[in-house]
Amino acid sequence: EPIGVLFLCNANSGRSQMGEALLRQIGGAAFAVCSAGLLPEPVSVYAVRALQEQGIDWGMARSKDVTEFRDRCFDYVITLSERARDSCPRLPGPHNTLHWNLPDPGATSRPDEQQLEAYRQTITALRQRLLPFIELALMARTDATKGI
Repeated sequence: EPIGVLFLCNANSGRSQMGEALLRQIGGAAFAVCSAGLLPEPVSVYAVRALQEQGIDWGMARSKDVTEFRDRCFDYVITLSERARDSCPRLPGPHNTLHWNLPDPGATSRPDEQQLEAYRQTITALRQRLLPFIELALMARTDATKGI
């Protein structure tokens, strides 16, 4: 069974969308990945463009409210902002909670190229965290199935 992961952020418009897309790409079928926000807003065009540069077609993605997942169990819930960590509703079942506080790339209005660069930097930060996370999550799953 795939490892369930929920990326949670404020609006589910940038950071959590990119986390979901990247883990789907890098982790493949070993992970069942979702993302959500506390107060959803449309997916950022800059997030879609930055992901496209990574070879990920994310144009059909939609923002989701965390309440859509109130009955779903996850192995990991990863919050990407202080607000998401502090306001995360109780989700069912036991799960590991990780907090990766990343700056909001859409927090300020900048010229297009600078805005896109902020999303690229967020992708880099997510990749740096995802690679060891994937390795450890897979190892923990293997150990659990062996009864270690």
